[in-house]
Amino acid sequence: MNFRVIVTAMFLLSTPAWSSSIDEQIQSLSPVIGGYPPAIETKEQLATVVASYEKVKSELDSLIAKNPNDLALLFKRGSLQQMGHNMDYKKAWNGAENDFVAILNKDPAQVQAILALATLYINSNIELAPKAELLFRAAQCYSDPTPNESAQSGLFFAYYYQGNIALAYRQAALLKKLWPNNGYEELFNMSGDVLNRRNESLPDTSTLVAASCDKSADSIAL
Repeated sequence: MNFRVIVTAMFLLSTPAWSSSIDEQIQSLSPVIGGYPPAIETKEQLATVVASYEKVKSELDSLIAKNPNDLALLFKRGSLQQMGHNMDYKKAWNGAENDFVAILNKDPAQVQAILALATLYINSNIELAPKAELLFRAAQCYSDPTPNESAQSGLFFAYYYQGNIALAYRQAALLKKLWPNNGYEELFNMSGDVLNRRNESLPDTSTLVAASCDKSADSIAL
């Protein structure tokens, strides 16, 4: 079963006039290439989506060339390229990583970029799960002691993809307890089924504590 971590993030920065047009273009692409696999059924549709993607990417490239320190622009382009990776657009993955890392090199406290980079890693390759775990823990720093749902749910996948199913099971139990209406029962059942197939005992879930902040994790992961 292929799960995708979804992070909804926006910079709380002033919005220039051109931004609404770019945002609208990105939002129009999101239902089609915002998840994996992309919702593309024909070659003709693919050609249309690619043309739209390249148009907004070109606009962002031009704006960033003039404003290289604009973190909101970098985040928009990184998010766009993260979607481009879902349709296997050439170099989109590297472009997304570069943009998110550039943001964090300028401002390590940009939680949205931390979560976006962690999500890019966890959705791409199980070998990147350890780096994603560090980033999700780093994101938690900015809401401690209140659990950050995106960080805590991301940790489930980081544990699961690293093969630590018992820890993933406990994390799913925590998610289900903290956010009972957000569909985490499926993750809880899935990890429990894996443990049952392995003939492993189900971990005790009577005491559950959200994973805490690791302030050094983001720099280590980068």
